[in-house]
Parts: sequence; C-alpha cells; structure tokens
Amino acid sequence: VLSTSGALDGTNVSLTGRDGVTLGGDVTALGTLALTSTNAAIAQTAGNIAVTGLTTINAGSGAITLADGGNDFTGAVSLTGGVTQITDANALTLGTLSTTGALTAISTGALNLGSGSVGGNLDATSNNGAISQTGALSVSGTSALNAGNGAITLTNANNDFQGAVTATGAGVSLVDVNNLSVTSLTDNANGNVSLIAGGALTLPASALSAGTGNLTLAANGGVLSTSGALDGTNVSLTGRDGVTLGGDVTALGTLALTSTNAAIAQTAGNIAVTGLTTINAGSGAITLADGGNDFTGAVSLTGGVTQIT
Repeated sequence: VLSTSGALDGTNVSLTGRDGVTLGGDVTALGTLALTSTNAAIAQTAGNIAVTGLTTINAGSGAITLADGGNDFTGAVSLTGGVTQITDANALTLGTLSTTGALTAISTGALNLGSGSVGGNLDATSNNGAISQTGALSVSGTSALNAGNGAITLTNANNDFQGAVTATGAGVSLVDVNNLSVTSLTDNANGNVSLIAGGALTLPASALSAGTGNLTLAANGGVLSTSGALDGTNVSLTGRDGVTLGGDVTALGTLALTSTNAAIAQTAGNIAVTGLTTINAGSGAITLADGGNDFTGAVSLTGGVTQIT
C-alpha cells in the first residue's frame, strides 16, 4: 500500500500502490495526476487534491473514495473502480467511466458526467450547476440527478438508464435508447422537459409540469400512458403503439398527439389547449370524448374512427 501523510506536489504526479493508495495530505499537480492500484482501494483520509490537467484514477475493481469537499479537479477525471465517490469544490468534468459499483459525483458548479458505464446506482449532485455529458452513459442501477436550479441535459441517443430515474433541475432532458422509467421529476424555473425513450416510457403517477416551458414525452417503442396531470406551453405526446391519457392535459400553446397507426384515447381528465391542436393516429382510432375538454384553437385530425368533444 502506498500511504502518504505530508503534502505532495509536482507538475505530473503519479502515485501507485499495488495493494492500494491512501492519501493523508494535500496533493497538488500542476499538470496531470495518476492514481493506480491493482484491484485495491484508492482513498483520501485527509488533505485536498488540486489538479490543473487531466486526472486518471484506476483502482481496477477496488473502491475509489475521493470525497473531500476541498478537492479541485480542473481537467477531466477518468475513473475505473468499484464503488466510487468523487467530490469537487467547483465544476467537475468526468472523462471515461468504468465502475463495477455505484458512482457518487458531487460538484458545486457544472457537472459533466463524461461517458461510459456505471455498474451500480448513479447519484449526481451539482448544487445548482448544469448536469451534462460528453458521450453515451450506461447505468445498471438507479439514477438520482439533482441539478437544483441548473439544467439537466443527458440526450445522447445511446444512453441506457436501466433503473428508475429521479430528476430535479431547471429543465430536464433525458434520452434512453431502450425503456426509460422516471419515478420523480421536479422542474424548476419553468424549464423545458423532454423525456424520450426508444422503448417504453414510464412516467410518475404525480403531476408533471413544465410551467411555461415546453413538455415533450415520447415512447418510441410502446404505448405512452399517462395518469398524472401534464402541463406546459407547447405539449407533444408520442406513443408508437398508442397514446392513452389518464389525467388532465393543459397546453398554454400547442398540443400534438401522435401514434403510428394506433389508438389515441382519453380515459380520464380534461384537455385544455389555448393554441392549435394536431392529432395524428394514422389509421388508429381517436377517442377524445370527455365533456370537459376545451380546444380553443383549431384541431387537425388524422385517424380511423374518430370522436372529439
């Protein structure tokens, strides 16, 4: 094990311990930092880490714990390890990720999650900074995303959030190549909300509000079913195999309901639209027959057997 107690500094700093690395004092690298072990823990017990350039941390299957609140990684940080925790006092940019366990990433500023795979749960907190990515992310566990009053933009077409997702931000945009399950979403500051699944899209049972922002929901590989109230300025709801509305839908601007030759139906709730409404079910039936509906603008209809009230 490589254990340190005093401060270390240099331009390019490389620390290797076959059986682990334990940092017990400040580490300052004016260039790059490399921390390496052979399937053993890399941990920080005291001191702060400050790196101007790139950081590469490879613990194999060992845990990585670099969670001091005074750390400052200016360049991108690539992580290979088991259960991994990393904290930055400022913005944090992750590079390539390969963790066999959970990843906890905390910044105070913009948080870029980089690209790669997380072998457990993802917990990303930016303390009001934007949360973004540079490439596709695969998360085998749940994803808890908290940007506070920052935007969340994870829209790579090859993302795969295999577990349930919770998200808080001022605008939340998520794309999943497969099924996407969102169990909780809080949109601050009237940001746009966009949830797009290559397969099925599962929504929270509670209301989903974009405020004066736009709301876009798409299940490009299944039926889009809603139960809670939905609202936004321009609202777009797409289900390849149909759209079933089980709660109120309010659009301050336009409303678009789209399926691929499958039914678009209303089982509960009222629809209220201030602007234009476009409904395209291909050859599928359209049933929007609730007596409380209020379409203020013109309604365009493409479908099979059609009922509108």
